Amino acid sequence: MKISFAHAIALALGLGWFGSSAQAQQYYQPSLLPMPAQQYPISPVAHNDLWDDKAPQASPSDAPSILPAPPMATPDQSVLNGDFQKAAKGSYGGDNVVYDDGAACGIGGTPCQNYWYGSAGALIMTRAQQNSFLITSDTAGTRLLCSCQLDMGWTTGVEATIGRTFNCGNNAIQFTYWGLYPSNCDTTAYSSTLGNQLVSGIDFTGATYAGNPCTDLTVGGFMQQGIVRQSYNNFEGNLLGQCFGNGFIGGNMASCQGGSCANGSCGPGYCGPRWGCGWMMGVRYFQFNNGFSFNADGADEVWSDDANELCFHVNLQNRLWGFQLGGGVNYSVFDCFQLYGLAKAGIYNNSISQNMSLHGAGGIGQFGDGTDININNGANRLACIGQLDLGARWNINCHFSINAGYRIMGASGVALYEHNIPTDFNDSYYAKKIESDGMLLLHGAYIGGEFRF
Repeated sequence: MKISFAHAIALALGLGWFGSSAQAQQYYQPSLLPMPAQQYPISPVAHNDLWDDKAPQASPSDAPSILPAPPMATPDQSVLNGDFQKAAKGSYGGDNVVYDDGAACGIGGTPCQNYWYGSAGALIMTRAQQNSFLITSDTAGTRLLCSCQLDMGWTTGVEATIGRTFNCGNNAIQFTYWGLYPSNCDTTAYSSTLGNQLVSGIDFTGATYAGNPCTDLTVGGFMQQGIVRQSYNNFEGNLLGQCFGNGFIGGNMASCQGGSCANGSCGPGYCGPRWGCGWMMGVRYFQFNNGFSFNADGADEVWSDDANELCFHVNLQNRLWGFQLGGGVNYSVFDCFQLYGLAKAGIYNNSISQNMSLHGAGGIGQFGDGTDININNGANRLACIGQLDLGARWNINCHFSINAGYRIMGASGVALYEHNIPTDFNDSYYAKKIESDGMLLLHGAYIGGEFRF
């Protein structure tokens, strides 16, 4: 009886001890952390709280620990990457800085800035003149005035560009304007120079002025003059993209990353590929105006605005609207110095306007069929434009560079004044038809500065 009672007590004490330790680990110790090396008496608080209606007893775990925290397991890095990491770093909501893990920006986590850029520069270009014709000779057959004397020559212009990158600097929207503004060219011949009267190279046979044949003033005259007018304006809006490497957009170079070109984060040596290439697509508007005037005085060598003087004008305006594609390559010779080539071409609608008139103090002249020589008409024709730029760029620092190069631009399907001077003034039918099979070729140098901000 005593033996059985003792056995029962021992069994109850053993179960109670086992139960109290298990409950303490379940409610107070994380199962994955190691136990401290020093042992503390463990009171069955959980057991008392759950099963006994007694007040909870104090536990050593409630007191501030004087032991170092147990080592933590290495966290799973995957949960700290991607969107969680971007949100934690505050990169969402910024318009200019993007933290990207992909290859588009280079090393993962590298801040990539989308930026504005602009450039301004000067042009000096000329036109390759074609189809020269005789303006004036004398009665002895000596050639005195030629349209080749009215070539544009080298003339100055301006160019300006503004752009904004996106997609971590790999694409951009860019707007460009350039224009050339040549002065009017004129040349004059006088009968007193060689002692012979003047003969117009333009055959006005059939036309009348002030009731008399125009040839009364243009053949056997005393003074004749030729004047040429022309101007060029170009507007473009393009989408740009980089195919490989850097440097195609806005003068940005991979080796320029720290305020100075050779001593930035890349160090003194070159970093990034030396070759780069890109593409572009967009719209273009090109306006080319050209005109010619012939003035003749059949009485003397003084312009006095009388009926013995006549003026013949033909003016043509070409307005080309269309879509273009292009691309370019560049090569970084040194860390801060690039050579590049850009080419683009497109198909355009050429909206042509023509004005032709013959007039003076004696009124408006007439064709042989009685129609006034005062024509205002237009036409729409197909045209093409191609352009090639070859140049070099030197990066002063990460925000400023200078560039210079040579440009060649050609346009086909344009109306030129030399093609639209009537060869027969007897009939107005053909004079009203606009000839638009001309070729325009401009070429010359440019220099400017590019600023990134």
